[in-house]
Amino acid sequence: MNSLESLAQAIKQNNSFLIIAHVNMDGDALGSSAALALALQNMGKRCFFKGEGSFSDQLCQIAGIKKLLELPPIDKYDAAIAVDCADMERLGIYAPLFSNAPLRLVIDHHITNRGFGDINYIKNVPASAQLVYELLDKLGADITGETAECLYAAFLTDTGRFSHGDVGRDTMLIAAELYDAGFDTARVNKLLFGTRTFAASRLLGRALESLELCCGGRISIISLTQQDFALCSAQEADSEGIVNYALEIPGVEAAVFLRQRGDSYKISLRSAGGLDVSVIASRLGGGGHRMAAGCAFKGGLAEARRTIIDIIALSAGFEKE
Repeated sequence: MNSLESLAQAIKQNNSFLIIAHVNMDGDALGSSAALALALQNMGKRCFFKGEGSFSDQLCQIAGIKKLLELPPIDKYDAAIAVDCADMERLGIYAPLFSNAPLRLVIDHHITNRGFGDINYIKNVPASAQLVYELLDKLGADITGETAECLYAAFLTDTGRFSHGDVGRDTMLIAAELYDAGFDTARVNKLLFGTRTFAASRLLGRALESLELCCGGRISIISLTQQDFALCSAQEADSEGIVNYALEIPGVEAAVFLRQRGDSYKISLRSAGGLDVSVIASRLGGGGHRMAAGCAFKGGLAEARRTIIDIIALSAGFEKE
């Protein structure tokens, strides 16, 4: 079932919730989850949060997200809510907590999500934050400045500061409503896009050293190995956003970021607009959106690079060199 009305009714009829986000949470996953948790608590309901993996230190400096991460666990809960997660596997080690819940709810904006909950609210919009906002509006929940700040951070990170082609009038009107709730938008922008740790800065340097072009400059590739992370004393969260640098080169239609995880590589894909990279990612068991998607490849760097280039070139009709 894919219904905002049914989702809102489920929230009203239950009192305790487990909120779970996808592995290695980004701003949309954490910001949307935090806004949802704050609203649920303001409605007198109990909730707690689980999410596997790392995330940027900057996100923890947003008050609502900090509160989310500090919520004490609940032994028993009426329902589990998967936020910003395209499939069950992306819940990582917490997937069993979701699958064994009495009621399973899904809020997600990935077009590849087929609906793995009892009640789903899945819609192709720029960020899951938009769906959480629509849910809170349907519930008549009070959107405080703290809640609005979380949703704004979620929008900023998943829309490239409202620069992506799928951002329309409806999204911008929601952003205006959030602004009116009262919080420091300049601080959030500075925190998320104008602050980078020393380790993350060094890692970015190594990533840019690996930058290369292929298929006549239509595909750009950046790669990082575990050795790169170790030499920079960096964590995986420090690589957030690096793929976007590969997309800034004029003439590039698809950007690829390969980063090592044990004996495999995580592949992040970005499109300049002409290609649907969610289709490309699906060829390797991944998914995402038209403009941004991801997948994984088990094997070495050279093989991963060759495989993803072959898939993109074949899908887009690019001539290989």
